[in-house]
Amino acid sequence: MRPGDGSYTRTSVCGDAVKAGTEAAVQTIVGEITVVQEGRFRLTAVDGRSLLFVLAHGAPLEPEDLTGLLERRSPVQVHFTPAPARLAALAHDITEPPASGGEPQRRPVAEGAP
Repeated sequence: MRPGDGSYTRTSVCGDAVKAGTEAAVQTIVGEITVVQEGRFRLTAVDGRSLLFVLAHGAPLEPEDLTGLLERRSPVQVHFTPAPARLAALAHDITEPPASGGEPQRRPVAEGAP
């Protein structure tokens, strides 16, 4: 797949990548957060893959919010930029997975929420 051949689509461009002079398509994946350490987390995707992420500086969540998402043990949707040369992808946002055909919903991350 190459830009211009009709098989490539980009959902959005990461602001940090634009500042660096490169374009990186933001992707999404649904799964459950299984490990959290500071601003890093591991997600087990619904297809069984295990992926490592680092929370982006501009993300609407704080690193301490990740612990609440881990404790809930419910599916989340991670919006991220892949980083092939690094061990972890850059997570820009974490939302509730969309209902079939719907838009992703912001997941409340207040402490003590069920």
